[in-house]
Amino acid sequence: MAAATLLSACRRPEPVLSPVDEQWRSLLPDYERSARDNIVTVDGRRAMLASRLYPCTYIRDALFWGPLALDDDALGFECYRWFADSLLPSGQARSAVALRPADEHLCIPTDDEGTLLFVIASDWLAGRGHPVDARQVESAYRFVQTHVRDDLYLSAPGPFRYWADTVNPEVELRTAFAELRQGTFIKHTTL
Repeated sequence: MAAATLLSACRRPEPVLSPVDEQWRSLLPDYERSARDNIVTVDGRRAMLASRLYPCTYIRDALFWGPLALDDDALGFECYRWFADSLLPSGQARSAVALRPADEHLCIPTDDEGTLLFVIASDWLAGRGHPVDARQVESAYRFVQTHVRDDLYLSAPGPFRYWADTVNPEVELRTAFAELRQGTFIKHTTL
């Protein structure tokens, strides 16, 4: 059998979308427009907001959801600089960075997954050819390692958590969907 025929035979068929899938996909242009509307420029620097209601840029939105959804690593790198420039002496990345000094009190550093996301974003951006400071990444990685137990990343005790820590298996995993605190939905099997 010729290689082209073999590859053709191995291709997965196009998925058949349900009406719900079609409805969801029809919203993608609105999501893209909304994401682009949340790109702001402050003192000549671009940043991405989760919403215009927030005075801070959040690491999840600015380094992942926005730039990855828009396929814009240049935007991702510009947003990355806000977090790299505000890395704490411990190596911890802020999960939220104020875009204006007057809003600093609204963006208190919390011990959540922000530093882990910073390390992951560093790898993504370096792989796309953007200059990342290896010393900053190493410092952030050392901070992340203080949260690793038995090969798992665990949040420190307190009111802020890594998003996966917010699932209560005793209650939430008995249903078909679990709503996480950041408004993200995960699908899983019923226990």
